[in-house]
Amino acid sequence: MKRIVMSLLGAMVYQLFRIQQVKPTTGTIESVLRSWPKKHQINTIIDVGASSGIWSRLALHCYPQSQYFLIGANPAHERALKDFALENSNAQFILAVAGDKQGEQINFSFDPEDLYGGQASTNSNPPALKARYKY
Repeated sequence: MKRIVMSLLGAMVYQLFRIQQVKPTTGTIESVLRSWPKKHQINTIIDVGASSGIWSRLALHCYPQSQYFLIGANPAHERALKDFALENSNAQFILAVAGDKQGEQINFSFDPEDLYGGQASTNSNPPALKARYKY
Protein backbone atom coordinates (compact mmCIF):
# COMPACT_ATOMS: atom_id res chain seq x y z
CA MET A 1 0.00 0.00 0.00
CA LYS A 2 2.82 2.36 0.91
CA ARG A 3 4.50 1.81 -2.49
CA ILE A 4 1.26 2.52 -4.36
CA VAL A 5 0.68 5.76 -2.47
CA MET A 6 4.30 6.82 -2.92
CA SER A 7 4.17 6.15 -6.67
CA LEU A 8 0.98 8.20 -6.97
CA LEU A 9 2.59 11.10 -5.12
CA GLY A 10 5.46 11.04 -7.59
CA ALA A 11 7.84 13.96 -7.24
CA MET A 12 6.13 15.43 -4.19
CA VAL A 13 8.15 14.98 -1.04
CA TYR A 14 6.16 13.09 1.59
CA GLN A 15 7.00 10.43 4.11
CA LEU A 16 4.38 7.97 5.27
CA PHE A 17 4.62 6.35 8.68
CA ARG A 18 2.37 3.78 10.30
CA ILE A 19 1.23 4.93 13.70
CA GLN A 20 -0.32 2.87 16.43
CA GLN A 21 -3.95 3.52 17.12
CA VAL A 22 -4.33 4.80 20.64
CA LYS A 23 -7.47 3.88 22.53
CA PRO A 24 -8.90 6.99 24.22
CA THR A 25 -8.72 6.98 27.98
CA THR A 26 -10.32 9.12 30.62
CA GLY A 27 -7.03 11.02 30.77
CA THR A 28 -7.20 12.04 27.12
CA ILE A 29 -10.87 13.00 27.34
CA GLU A 30 -10.15 15.08 30.40
CA SER A 31 -7.21 16.82 28.72
CA VAL A 32 -9.39 17.78 25.76
CA LEU A 33 -12.11 19.06 28.08
CA ARG A 34 -9.57 21.11 30.00
CA SER A 35 -8.30 22.78 26.81
CA TRP A 36 -11.77 23.88 25.63
CA PRO A 37 -12.63 26.49 28.30
CA LYS A 38 -9.76 28.62 27.04
CA LYS A 39 -11.29 28.61 23.55
CA HIS A 40 -15.05 28.24 24.04
CA GLN A 41 -17.77 29.43 26.36
CA ILE A 42 -20.28 26.60 26.72
CA ASN A 43 -23.55 27.37 28.46
CA THR A 44 -25.34 24.03 28.06
CA ILE A 45 -23.98 20.52 27.74
CA ILE A 46 -26.30 17.76 26.50
CA ASP A 47 -24.90 14.32 27.26
CA VAL A 48 -26.70 11.90 24.91
CA GLY A 49 -26.07 8.31 25.92
CA ALA A 50 -25.07 9.46 29.40
CA SER A 51 -24.91 5.97 30.95
CA SER A 52 -23.91 6.68 34.55
CA GLY A 53 -22.92 10.30 33.83
CA ILE A 54 -19.16 9.74 33.89
CA TRP A 55 -18.49 12.09 30.95
CA SER A 56 -20.62 14.85 32.49
CA ARG A 57 -18.76 14.43 35.79
CA LEU A 58 -15.49 15.06 33.95
CA ALA A 59 -16.94 18.02 32.05
CA LEU A 60 -18.30 19.52 35.26
CA HIS A 61 -14.75 20.06 36.53
CA CYS A 62 -13.98 22.15 33.45
CA TYR A 63 -17.38 23.82 33.03
CA PRO A 64 -18.85 24.19 36.52
CA GLN A 65 -21.14 27.06 35.44
CA SER A 66 -22.70 25.18 32.48
CA GLN A 67 -26.15 23.61 32.56
CA TYR A 68 -26.17 19.82 32.10
CA PHE A 69 -28.91 17.71 30.53
CA LEU A 70 -28.15 13.99 30.58
CA ILE A 71 -30.11 11.53 28.42
CA GLY A 72 -29.73 7.85 29.18
CA ALA A 73 -31.67 4.80 28.08
CA ASN A 74 -30.60 2.14 30.53
CA PRO A 75 -32.73 2.10 33.71
CA ALA A 76 -29.82 0.44 35.51
CA HIS A 77 -28.11 3.87 35.49
CA GLU A 78 -31.10 5.77 36.86
CA ARG A 79 -29.75 5.88 40.44
CA ALA A 80 -26.37 7.28 39.28
CA LEU A 81 -28.08 9.89 37.08
CA LYS A 82 -30.45 10.85 39.88
CA ASP A 83 -27.51 11.22 42.29
CA PHE A 84 -25.64 13.39 39.78
CA ALA A 85 -28.67 15.68 39.42
CA LEU A 86 -29.16 15.85 43.20
CA GLU A 87 -25.48 16.70 43.76
CA ASN A 88 -25.47 19.37 41.03
CA SER A 89 -28.27 21.93 40.89
CA ASN A 90 -27.27 22.77 37.30
CA ALA A 91 -27.98 19.19 36.11
CA GLN A 92 -31.10 17.38 34.95
CA PHE A 93 -31.58 13.93 33.46
CA ILE A 94 -34.15 11.86 31.63
CA LEU A 95 -34.38 8.16 30.79
CA ALA A 96 -35.40 8.09 27.14
CA VAL A 97 -34.66 6.74 23.69
CA ALA A 98 -35.29 8.33 20.30
CA GLY A 99 -37.42 6.87 17.52
CA ASP A 100 -38.51 7.79 14.02
CA LYS A 101 -42.07 8.69 14.98
CA GLN A 102 -43.50 10.58 17.91
CA GLY A 103 -45.26 8.25 20.33
CA GLU A 104 -43.67 5.14 18.82
CA GLN A 105 -42.93 2.37 21.33
CA ILE A 106 -39.22 1.65 21.57
CA ASN A 107 -37.77 -1.46 23.18
CA PHE A 108 -34.39 -1.07 24.84
CA SER A 109 -32.51 -4.32 25.50
CA PHE A 110 -29.34 -4.64 27.52
CA ASP A 111 -27.18 -7.15 29.33
CA PRO A 112 -27.15 -6.42 33.09
CA GLU A 113 -23.56 -7.67 33.16
CA ASP A 114 -22.50 -5.05 30.57
CA LEU A 115 -24.29 -1.84 31.55
CA TYR A 116 -22.44 0.33 29.03
CA GLY A 117 -24.07 -1.23 26.00
CA GLY A 118 -27.55 -1.91 24.73
CA GLN A 119 -29.82 -1.71 21.74
CA ALA A 120 -32.95 0.32 21.03
CA SER A 121 -35.39 -1.14 18.52
CA THR A 122 -38.97 -0.79 17.32
CA ASN A 123 -38.93 -4.54 16.72
CA SER A 124 -41.40 -6.24 19.06
CA ASN A 125 -38.91 -9.13 19.39
CA PRO A 126 -35.55 -7.39 19.90
CA PRO A 127 -32.34 -9.42 20.11
CA ALA A 128 -32.11 -11.85 22.99
CA LEU A 129 -30.32 -9.75 25.56
CA LYS A 130 -30.90 -10.49 29.21
CA ALA A 131 -33.11 -7.53 30.10
CA ARG A 132 -35.66 -5.47 28.25
CA TYR A 133 -37.25 -2.12 29.02
CA LYS A 134 -40.06 -0.43 27.08
CA TYR A 135 -40.33 3.32 26.52
